Amino acid sequence: MKKLVALGALAAMVVFTWAACDSGSGGGGGGGGGNAAGDDVTKTVTAADGGTVATPSGDAKLDIPAGALPADTEITVKGLDTAGMPDESDLGSAAYEFGPDGLKFNAPVTLTLKLDGEVPAETKAVLAVLEGGKWAQIDGSTVAGGAVSAPVTHFSTYVIIFIDDKAVVTTLECEGYEFSPCGGDPTGNWTVKDVCMDGEIGGNPFGETPECADQVYQFNMEFGGYINLKADKTYEVLMTPSATVHIELDDECLIALTGGQGTPDAFCTAFAQQMPGCAYAEGKCTCDGPVDIGEDEGEVPTPETGEWDTEGTTFYTTETGSTDEPKAIPYCVSGDEMAAQNTEVDEEDPTKSMTMTILLQK
Repeated sequence: MKKLVALGALAAMVVFTWAACDSGSGGGGGGGGGNAAGDDVTKTVTAADGGTVATPSGDAKLDIPAGALPADTEITVKGLDTAGMPDESDLGSAAYEFGPDGLKFNAPVTLTLKLDGEVPAETKAVLAVLEGGKWAQIDGSTVAGGAVSAPVTHFSTYVIIFIDDKAVVTTLECEGYEFSPCGGDPTGNWTVKDVCMDGEIGGNPFGETPECADQVYQFNMEFGGYINLKADKTYEVLMTPSATVHIELDDECLIALTGGQGTPDAFCTAFAQQMPGCAYAEGKCTCDGPVDIGEDEGEVPTPETGEWDTEGTTFYTTETGSTDEPKAIPYCVSGDEMAAQNTEVDEEDPTKSMTMTILLQK
């Protein structure tokens, strides 16, 4: 199916029930941690003012808000070697020991550790704390700028660890392309070449069921369409995304989804009414095929129209009939190619955002 996507709100298309995004950089790399021995720092932080404590390398940083400390405190950070530590092959950073050991905060503080390399495919990077000889995942971990951050409430030893995350969404990768706004004259008829996504909106649709948290859910998107920017400063846009899905659910997950009221094969048969190509075999329900993310069958998409203008390296659009402020989009024209970038924030979870870069060709 085809779906009209407005130029100024392109990224919003991924916010729907079945959307799930890879939170890491993906595509290889691997664990193993690192050696931060000697990357140490000691700093006194006042309770009234709070402050930032960072190691000399900048690979470990602690942001302490005012009032979070119970009293003025001498904070220590000691870099460690992860060799021989639990789950060594799954570690994504050096480990750091924060002191005074066991210090508890009046309010969460933000701990940030630098990633060592890329996040392996089908995993995500989270902060973890050493408890009872094992790493325990820290809720609320986020990845940005080659580092992982999370709120913590007490001092101990922390590290980045890679955990399974088989719920992913992929699109054209635009491999090796880095966007940099440069402006230029965008007038002309442009065809969509690639669309790159970077960020996180949505989540694993099965994640709330513990038995299904590690199941395979892959959502793949591709895009077509055009953007015509006319000399009279009016525009016409038609974006046509398509999608396929691949799902694998084992018996334990299927039984949990039925609440014990049905058999796994019966659930798979019923699931086929919602997902394409579902079949049950050898203790697993597997679904493969295209999914509808657009208009009702038989409905012909209508292009969006409006007015456009530029200022410096920013492209502005106002849809016909809209009373909203013009949408500002950084862009760059280079010969017969153009790129435009848009970032949308998840309204339900502002910590998640999606940046989409559209690559166009005349």
